[in-house]
Amino acid sequence: MLCSSSSLSAQTFPDLRHVCAQGIGNDINITWSPITDGCSGFQKIYVYGRVDALQPFQLIDSIGTLAQNQYTHIGAKTISTTWSYYIVYKFLCNGDSSVSRTLAIDFNQPGISNIDSVSVDLNTGKVIVGWRPNPVPDLMAYVVWINQGANNLPIDTLTNTVYTDTASNPSNASQAYTLTAVDSCWNQSIINTVHRTVFLQSTFDNCGKSIQLNWSAYAGWTNVSGYDVYVRNGSNGGFSIAVSNTNTQLSHSYTNFGYGDTLEFYIKAKDGTNGFTSTSNKIRIITRARKFSTRNYLSYATVLDSSSIELKLLCDPTSDTKKYLIFRKKGNDPFTKSAELNYDGIVQELVYTDTDVEPYLYSYQYRFITIDICDKDLDTSNTAKTIFLTVKGTDLGNNLEWSRYSIWDVGVNQYSVFRGFDFGAGFTWNNITSIVNTDSIYSDNGLPLDIGIAGVCYYIEANEQLGNQYGVQEQSQSNTVCMIDDVTIYFPNAFVPEKENKLFLPIGANIDYKRTNMQIYARNGQLLKNIIDIREGWNGTDLDNNLCQDGVYLYICEVYGLNERKLNFKGTLHLLR
Repeated sequence: MLCSSSSLSAQTFPDLRHVCAQGIGNDINITWSPITDGCSGFQKIYVYGRVDALQPFQLIDSIGTLAQNQYTHIGAKTISTTWSYYIVYKFLCNGDSSVSRTLAIDFNQPGISNIDSVSVDLNTGKVIVGWRPNPVPDLMAYVVWINQGANNLPIDTLTNTVYTDTASNPSNASQAYTLTAVDSCWNQSIINTVHRTVFLQSTFDNCGKSIQLNWSAYAGWTNVSGYDVYVRNGSNGGFSIAVSNTNTQLSHSYTNFGYGDTLEFYIKAKDGTNGFTSTSNKIRIITRARKFSTRNYLSYATVLDSSSIELKLLCDPTSDTKKYLIFRKKGNDPFTKSAELNYDGIVQELVYTDTDVEPYLYSYQYRFITIDICDKDLDTSNTAKTIFLTVKGTDLGNNLEWSRYSIWDVGVNQYSVFRGFDFGAGFTWNNITSIVNTDSIYSDNGLPLDIGIAGVCYYIEANEQLGNQYGVQEQSQSNTVCMIDDVTIYFPNAFVPEKENKLFLPIGANIDYKRTNMQIYARNGQLLKNIIDIREGWNGTDLDNNLCQDGVYLYICEVYGLNERKLNFKGTLHLLR
């Protein structure tokens, strides 16, 4: 059946749309818009091609399906990359044909796609990339790239003009992106300008009551007209402009807040050419006042020995304490700073030993002042006063009197009186009585005859009441006082070695026998005996242990007392046989 002339005139020409060389293969893809069969006389589609402009077209293939809209010329690139093609629709309507235009392989890149801005969504905290449509007619998609140093890495392909990077973290660092457009032949535009978000950071200066804002510059625009600082006090309500910069200043010191406020900030960069804007990451700052100590307490001050006093300070790691200043008062003198202790903000107590003291002469008072991170006085502790003991001898014994310990949180429970003697192997101490906390005197009567090599010694120990608010129960010891009388010594004037009185033996009290010595001489000055320990006495022999004759002899004795006093004695004695 032949087609009528009216049917022939209804035929349209096919639109050969793309001739694309596959990127990694050797084939060439041809795409067109199919036409309709106006006379129901479709016969075939013929594909013609030539390797270059100097060669004639040749029939490549024929297609028997009217609706087909693409053809793959397999292996064509192994022959040439300059192929041109056209197609012909053949109909049985008087042998009519519809011929397309001729197209060569499309190697043309789309025009550059520029990003308008990269910005941080204040609600999600993710980066949003925006751009205007690329005008290339056969645009197929956009590729978003993330910039990492010298490398650009593709992260997504899409067809719209806004992209949210759900994997971004602009609160940790500035994020950078670029964009390419892709046409229907997968020709891609060149990578153009990298756009980088504004990265906002802050430092809260508690001491100066200010918030220092610093941010990175927006990158990607040729003309950044300035940055606006936005602030919101509290988590609700809107942001307002704290300061509007008309230049490229990248920092701002914000002071319009009160301690305890919760503030949020972000920066808006402004493009001076096209009017685009970009918001930075949002930061949140909880301001606070200085943290005072809840445990600013001097737990005890106790005498360790004749030249040192130990203190214990209770600390509060949650406070702003940076160091402690120790202040000391000796007797009636004023308080003066005696030490400075750095605090690590971790330990709950510090023990300090003051070695520049004379606790046997004075009572000492201590207190400490905490210095905070702003180098300002933060708190002052309670005052602790050491116990000072004095002892006076009487005909009956010794009277003890001491100053009361102060100041514990709940006061002193009782005072314990300790007495000690040293018989050559170190002191042995005994608690001889306990005194109620309102008393500070005690009489120690009926002392033993043998009081050792150091005399009779005492110290007082204060014991704290239960119920201290900090959960401690401490003790404090006074200075030690030893009572030592002057040396008393008696030298016999005669002895009989072969009878009852066999030794010339001095007898005394309060003698330091370790240093006391005695020599025996003949009347002509000859040394007969050197006695190191006078408690051994002289048995009437010479240096060679020969018996000395009946007669008068001379003694010289160097006596040291327990009170460090030195006495010299000399005299004569009669040896009787």
